[in-house]
Amino acid sequence: IENEDSFTTNYHDVFKTYKSTKEGDVKNLIANRLMTVEKVDDVDDIRPVQRVFTFPSIDYTADTFRSKGFVVLLWVTWILSYFAYLFDRDGKRLGDLNCDESEPNFGCFILQGLINWSIIMLQLTLIGTPFILWASVGNSVYQTHPLLITFGIISPVVFAILPYFNTFKVIHTEDGDFISTEKVDDARKQMLYNLAFICGTFLVVASSRNLLQRLVGQHDFWKNNKWLRMMMSVPGAIVLESNIKKAASFKVNQLVRNARAIHKIAEYESTEGYETLLSRALLSFEKASERREDFGGFFSTWKRLFSGKLFSEDGIWFTARLISGNVGQLTLCVFLISFFVNLQRSDFFQNELSKVAESEKWRLMAPLRYGLAVSEITIIIITLNYVPSTTRTVLLFRSGGIPSLHDARFWKLRVAVDQASLLFGTLFWGSLYTAILIGLFSMVFLAIILNKELAPQVLNIFASFLGLVITVILKILVLMIMRRKYHRGYYRTNPAKANLLGIIIESWNLGLTTQYMIIRCLKLLLAATLFIGRVDVPFLTEDANNLGLLEIDHFPLVFRKVRLTLQLIGPCFCD
Repeated sequence: IENEDSFTTNYHDVFKTYKSTKEGDVKNLIANRLMTVEKVDDVDDIRPVQRVFTFPSIDYTADTFRSKGFVVLLWVTWILSYFAYLFDRDGKRLGDLNCDESEPNFGCFILQGLINWSIIMLQLTLIGTPFILWASVGNSVYQTHPLLITFGIISPVVFAILPYFNTFKVIHTEDGDFISTEKVDDARKQMLYNLAFICGTFLVVASSRNLLQRLVGQHDFWKNNKWLRMMMSVPGAIVLESNIKKAASFKVNQLVRNARAIHKIAEYESTEGYETLLSRALLSFEKASERREDFGGFFSTWKRLFSGKLFSEDGIWFTARLISGNVGQLTLCVFLISFFVNLQRSDFFQNELSKVAESEKWRLMAPLRYGLAVSEITIIIITLNYVPSTTRTVLLFRSGGIPSLHDARFWKLRVAVDQASLLFGTLFWGSLYTAILIGLFSMVFLAIILNKELAPQVLNIFASFLGLVITVILKILVLMIMRRKYHRGYYRTNPAKANLLGIIIESWNLGLTTQYMIIRCLKLLLAATLFIGRVDVPFLTEDANNLGLLEIDHFPLVFRKVRLTLQLIGPCFCD
């Protein structure tokens, strides 16, 4: 009970330390105020524990790092640095075979594709892995030497700040470079250079704050003030884990209150002894079990998130992968601006713009701006839906709404759990593809409407659609009248007239269903495009998702693996 409101991990609550308690180390830990005991005599009663090294600063499965914000900033910095200095170097590619496109040379193109993807793999692994590991040094929730944290500060300086001021090349060839910090005179690239530098600077500041926490966090000046202690002494991950303990305490208290309320009702209704009291209590419990609580909605989830109840009462824990993916999705808003700006500056668009009169140029500019606005709104909507969706998935797992252990398909959630590494990339690229496709569809749609040459055809299509709508409304009104007159649920009050009506409607539907199927096709294509960026919920049913041995979309399963893995081995919480 004494640890319910403390800013400590469950590991610390049990062993009273953030370090391993080897033989002979206990007194040193107490002397350095890294272990707390009630009395010095209790030292001999402490069981020595050897903690296994798990590289906690990069443990994205159990989230044992010090700060989630640091992890999110770290991955965003790496993405920006990669796109700024490694990706699409002004059309130059390392390992270019210069395949002749005028001649059918299929083997050359296959080899070129293999080389291109191999270089991308080497860049991401040989540069990204050292950057993430190096910068993460010191971001462990456990005690870390200040020199290691100082060593970790150098990483963002080398990978994000120095390239902004210096030009150097690694593995330089005529075709391209493996690494090149040579600046390109392009608005999109300039924006990436600046963003990578800004994020790298914030990363240095975050690491410096971490170092300051280690050096002065144990001082009494910080301990005497709660808010300063939270800001300087308590890492964000520990604060979140303390909320898990508060949520567990809240659930237990709620359980006791509900039990007392049930027995109070039973005592009020029962007057015939103890056994009748128990029977009444069981009946009251059965009635109470029928009560339901609506949860997981969009607005209610965000409201509980901002109030803090989502953590301190419901015990929801968001993984760093999810948060990083959400922040990455929001950075796409900036990328989309550069995408449409480059589209506007392209030779094709400028040539088309020069062909029209000055007074008619708005017909080309309006669709472009409309497409950008729709893309930005799409990104924001997708991003905001992930937090409620994650919350809903967790609660469904806890309550049995999503079957787990006793489900015949549960084995799919237990294999290949390393696929959790797909989550960050799928959130980022899926949202980008969705936004671009929706934006392009919207842009083309408005451009067709505003085109003078296509105006007669557009009016004919619109008139035909309007006629269809009027016909369908007429059909609905007729059916409403006839259903009331000839039907009562599944039964017919006048079978002869009902059968005659059925023949009339079925003949009529032969013509209407042609338009119905066109509309259905458009709706399904639009929904499928929107769900490219939604890997948290399945778009297809279990039966439609499997074509023989082929599984069409397995990313929602990966998303559930991530949530279930964290529920099992992450910060413990029992609902």
